[in-house]
Amino acid sequence: PMFRRITARTTPDATLAEWARDMAGSGEVLAQLHSWNLALCQRFPDAADRPDRGATAVEALEGGDPDCRDLAHIFIAGASALGLPARYVSGYRNCGEGTCPPHGWAEAWVDRLGWIGFDPSAGISPDANYVRMATALDFNGAAPIVGIRQGEGVEELSVELQVERMNGDA
Repeated sequence: PMFRRITARTTPDATLAEWARDMAGSGEVLAQLHSWNLALCQRFPDAADRPDRGATAVEALEGGDPDCRDLAHIFIAGASALGLPARYVSGYRNCGEGTCPPHGWAEAWVDRLGWIGFDPSAGISPDANYVRMATALDFNGAAPIVGIRQGEGVEELSVELQVERMNGDA
C-alpha cells in the first residue's frame, strides 16, 4: 500500500495515464513495465544527469526535456496509472572512467518476483553497474542531501564515490 501512494511529483494526469496504458500494452505485468520503460527511453533518448529542477512528472513530460529523475517520476506515474506499486531509487550508475553524477531510476513491484528496477533514461533494468543508495515515493524522499540555507553567499557540494567490484561477474 505505501508504494501505491502518489505524490505531487508522481501524479499522472489523463494524458500521461493514457500514454502509459497505450505504451505498456496488454499481457504480463513485467512485459508491460519493460514496454513502458523502453517507450520513455525512445521518446527522450538524451535525458541527462543534472541537478534536480523540482518538476512534476506532468511538467517534465510537457516540457519535453526531462532529466533522469524526471523520467523516473514519469515512469512511476505511469505505473500508478496501470495500478502498480512503484518507487523512486536514488544512487549512481557506472559511467566508465571519470566522474559519475548522482542518478535516479524507478522500481516497480511484480508479484512473485519482487521489486524490479527500470532505468527509463537508458531503457534497461539496472544491473551490477548501478549502486542503490535510497528508495522513496519520489526524489524528495530519496535525495542524497537535504537542507535549508539562509543568508547570502555561494555554496557548492562536491562528492566523490569510489566503487570497487568484489568479483569478476557483471
